[in-house]
Amino acid sequence: MNDTRLEGARRPDWVFTLLDEADRPLKRLRTVSAWSLDLNPLAQLGDSGSLTLLVGVEGVDFMRHRVKVSYDPGVEGVDPWGLGVFLFAEPGLDRQETHSTTRVGLVSKLAVLDDDKLEESYTVPKGANIVQTVLALVESTGETRVTVTASGEYVREPIVFDAGESKLAIVNQLLDAVGYWGITVDGEGVLTSSPYVPPAERPVKWEFVEGEHATHSGEWSREQDLTGVPNRVVCRTAGTDEEPALVGVALNEDPVSRFSFQARGRWVTRVYDVEATSQAQINAMAQRRLLEAGSPVATVSVEHAVLPLRPRDLVVLESSPLRVRATVQKLSVVSPGFLMSSELREVPA
Repeated sequence: MNDTRLEGARRPDWVFTLLDEADRPLKRLRTVSAWSLDLNPLAQLGDSGSLTLLVGVEGVDFMRHRVKVSYDPGVEGVDPWGLGVFLFAEPGLDRQETHSTTRVGLVSKLAVLDDDKLEESYTVPKGANIVQTVLALVESTGETRVTVTASGEYVREPIVFDAGESKLAIVNQLLDAVGYWGITVDGEGVLTSSPYVPPAERPVKWEFVEGEHATHSGEWSREQDLTGVPNRVVCRTAGTDEEPALVGVALNEDPVSRFSFQARGRWVTRVYDVEATSQAQINAMAQRRLLEAGSPVATVSVEHAVLPLRPRDLVVLESSPLRVRATVQKLSVVSPGFLMSSELREVPA
């Protein structure tokens, strides 16, 4: 819930810390003149950004070094928090009248897993613990700062991945099979995943409420997409000669819903090919996908103060005439970084 200390005056400072390839701090970067960040777990590589700094002053090795971005609100009793650890990408040179600057892209540490692709086929054997397999795959890329919630789920039948598949794709497929989030990088640079939690069961992280202590702008926009909302979801595994395919089906037969079979008089179906460890798991997958896709997506775009929020957090927005609970889908901020922009997805009541 709201930290009231962040509702008042601040003396903010954005901190850019140069790290080595093992995320160990080297020094603070002090010539950053412009920058941007996008925190978006729905993008293929998650978070991204850019920054500009003086040429030759900071001694950055763009091939090996990394950068941690942190925010210090300058409020007594409130600690700074990290927004992410990034690799450098695609440096470019700009000449000014008095100096030269380097423009460089920032990419999530997920790029390490995405760039590490199989040289030959890889088999996850029957009986292998899925989370332990994920941890081993991540650590095989050289990334050791990883936390994944333990699980007792095991592979039902061997899973074969072809040569050329990225370790990121394999990790996310295995995590999906046990109902976990796809792997992400937290604000401190730790690769992490945990079981999926429905929006309605998540704790509220912040309340945006109108009034003298408001932390959001009074201007916002809302859009809703009503096309293609399914009322039936089918998840299926491939199956083998020894083990039949698993099929999970979730139906919207709620007569109150505009999108149910009763309301439409027909089925609108989405089919997903998945890996699953049990019938209960694949049933849960189908229910999750129906929940995510089976409601009209209403998104709200709003600007607010810089806050310790992350994508997937649950917030409340009360700004007349709107009062909704919503999950954070994306966070964006650009220099000088006085405000953040959030894309929120409404949670059905």
